[in-house]
Parts: sequence; C-alpha cells; structure tokens
Amino acid sequence: MNLIVDIGNTLVKLAVFDGGRIVAQRCVERLHPSMLGELLEGRRAAKAVVASTRGEADDVIETVRPYADYLLEFTSQTPVPVANAYHTPETLGRDRLAAAVDASARTCHDFNEIIVAFAAFHRLNEASGLS
Repeated sequence: MNLIVDIGNTLVKLAVFDGGRIVAQRCVERLHPSMLGELLEGRRAAKAVVASTRGEADDVIETVRPYADYLLEFTSQTPVPVANAYHTPETLGRDRLAAAVDASARTCHDFNEIIVAFAAFHRLNEASGLS
C-alpha cells in the first residue's frame, strides 16, 4: 500500500494505492494526523510521496513520516527519468513534472514524445468532478 500527498495551492489531496489502484482518497484544506490513520485504516504505507506547490512541506512530511516505511519528498531536485529543460527548473510545478514522469512510463520508448500539461485541463477535471 502506498500513499500520495499532493499539497496544492488551496487543498491537500491524499490518495492511497494498493495493487496499483486507488482504494481511498480525500481532499482537505489542512492535514491532520487522524486523517492519515483513517485513510490508511490503521495500517502503515510501504511508501509515501509528498509533493508541494506551496514550497516547503516540512510540517506535512513530519505528519506523514510515522505512517510510512519509506518517505520521499518530490522536489525539483528529485532524480526523474525525464529531462527538465524548463528555464528555471525549480519553478516548474511538481504536478507537471510528476505528470511527465507518469507519461514517460506509460509511452512507447521507441518514439520521441512531447509531453504538455495544461493547468486548464486539471481545472476542467476538478470542475466536472473527474479528479
């Protein structure tokens, strides 16, 4: 079981994956330790990833740490299998970089791929209830 914590500009999004499928999820304005216990049903996550568009995520990392055997803070310095040629790599949204990593893992590696993430797409999904 794995835990993903995405700290956005307005909401903290949490998802628990088991066997590659989302088994629990929640969106909150502020993360409380009791939420993690409920979401994980009292178990520990094998791995957890914390990513923040707000910058430093130290308080959330310390909240998540007791609930995971391994914890990774996903930053612009995290080694990834795609090149980040953004002019200022540290300002590229972690969600955009994660989307590029995911797309890279899902595509056929025999072709050159251009991966573009549109913020509007994410907003449309949220507005329609798809995310």
